[in-house]
Amino acid sequence: MSETQRLLRDPAESVRLALESGAIIGTWEWNITSGRFGGDEGCARVFQLDFESEGGFLPLSDVQARVHPTDWVAVDAVSQRALAQGGITHVEFRVLQREGTYRWVQCSGRCEFGSDQKPRRFAGVLLDIDMRKRTEDRLRQSEAAAREANALLHAVIEAVPALIYVKDRQGRMQTANGAVLDLIGMPWEDVRNRTDAEFLANSQDAAMVMATDRRLMESGGHAELEEIVGEDQHGPRVWLSQKRAFRNADGAVVGLVGTSVEITGRKRTEVALAASEAHLRRVLDSLFAFVGILDPGGTLADVNRAPVEGAGLEISDVIGRKLWDSHWFAHDPAVRERIKQSVERARAGETVRFDVEINWRAGTKRTIDYQIAPLYDTSGNVTMLVPSGVDVTARKDSEAQRQLLILELKHRVQNLFTIASGMVSMTAKSASSTAQMAASLTGRLQALARAHALINPAINGETETMEAGLGPLIDAIVAPHVAPDSSTASRAQLHMTGRRVQLQADAVTGMALVFHELVTNSAKYGALSASDGVLRIDWTDTDDELCIRWSEQGGPPITGVPERAGFGSRLIRSTVRAQFDGEIMHDWAPDGLIVTLRAKRDLVEVRNRPAP
Repeated sequence: MSETQRLLRDPAESVRLALESGAIIGTWEWNITSGRFGGDEGCARVFQLDFESEGGFLPLSDVQARVHPTDWVAVDAVSQRALAQGGITHVEFRVLQREGTYRWVQCSGRCEFGSDQKPRRFAGVLLDIDMRKRTEDRLRQSEAAAREANALLHAVIEAVPALIYVKDRQGRMQTANGAVLDLIGMPWEDVRNRTDAEFLANSQDAAMVMATDRRLMESGGHAELEEIVGEDQHGPRVWLSQKRAFRNADGAVVGLVGTSVEITGRKRTEVALAASEAHLRRVLDSLFAFVGILDPGGTLADVNRAPVEGAGLEISDVIGRKLWDSHWFAHDPAVRERIKQSVERARAGETVRFDVEINWRAGTKRTIDYQIAPLYDTSGNVTMLVPSGVDVTARKDSEAQRQLLILELKHRVQNLFTIASGMVSMTAKSASSTAQMAASLTGRLQALARAHALINPAINGETETMEAGLGPLIDAIVAPHVAPDSSTASRAQLHMTGRRVQLQADAVTGMALVFHELVTNSAKYGALSASDGVLRIDWTDTDDELCIRWSEQGGPPITGVPERAGFGSRLIRSTVRAQFDGEIMHDWAPDGLIVTLRAKRDLVEVRNRPAP
């Protein structure tokens, strides 16, 4: 007989080998007749009991005291079933250790019956399953955490008012929030794994969207762009989309993720406020969407890339910081405090929304339409906060510019009374008859109307398509304010010197505003308020710059620099800087004002065009 066969036929020897290998950590015996429980050294170590001191057996209650209370119900049930039915039984439970922790073991055994078919003895072995049970527990915890994270992500996606979607490499929809389904007008079952061409009503819109998606996935890049999808009773609906190709673990592009915010209303409002296409493009190009996740204490847990990249930051620069301490809001203590208060109000269950100025790239500032909303769990508790924002800088600037021009119109109307009074007085002094006075005054008023018409486009917010010469423009604006016979060499009030400069269409209204303000002030206070006053205007240029010099003589003496700058002075200074990238300087000489205006030729003159 071989050694292996001998061991297999000797159960005691087999158990000994199993104990030595670690597969079995102890043996036990329950004497059912006496109700006492015994075990070997391994069993004693597991249960932290001293069987030897009591003759090898202890009351079963001592063993029960070492078993986790929750597990004893199962142990007792298995034991009772074995006593009633026999057979081999297995039960898993936790045993209390000295340090207060619990150790998982498996108890396997067989109940032996006497000749009277009553249970006499129940014996078996203990197996160490602590590592397996703890691994299983960690796995269950990981699965629960993954489910919770997935539920949180889904809740965040549904809480954001923007469209959020994911497509595979072929453009088929894989994920879409409720906003997407509302736009399409179909349930998820009819959208999943289908392309835009299959579920969008307008095939042209679908073709353009899919072409953009293919281009981004082929290049592996990202883009911010406007798209037209759907329409309402007023026309097409416009969306500002952020799209990015995403990759698998191997770096291969496997699809596209995108968000789209509807800007239809803002787009139509901006068109109504400003007809300038160039200005409108700048407004639309500056828009961006911001979406983040905060814990209830206001710490930023996650944020999308658009506002981070736009501010010249890295994700690591903002994650883990309080929202009010982040780069966007840290520039102003008042802004920081307002953001902090908005977080506290959102944590209390309130949705907060207001406009706020933020820090942007290279120290610049932007204005955003900011909102923060609470995110609830199934029990109604606020677990997260969702801040979001849309760039409204261009809209704010447009409103400020329009307000400035409205104030200029008010200023102009007030000046008209002074100008008309001055023209009547000047005409009366030089006219030899009532008829001559009426004719001269009528001509002056007509010239004033023509000059006023040149700057109407700036007041109305319109884009003028005509071009004008610098000399004729100045002549039309100054003509209403010079003496009737100023065309004669002996008493000429206006002298202009300079080559022919053809102004760009966009520059006509700006130049008209500047010269109108200068001539109005001259007619009220300067050289043109006196019959023998003289105004000289000349201009020279270099390759890059046009320099215009305005010089007055013969008017009332100037006693010094005015104590304050009026609205008109502020207007022309801002016009020269904003439209011509230039500057305007005043020299308040005692014998007459001298004004020097410098402007970029590329922003003023029509260049590289043959002379007529």
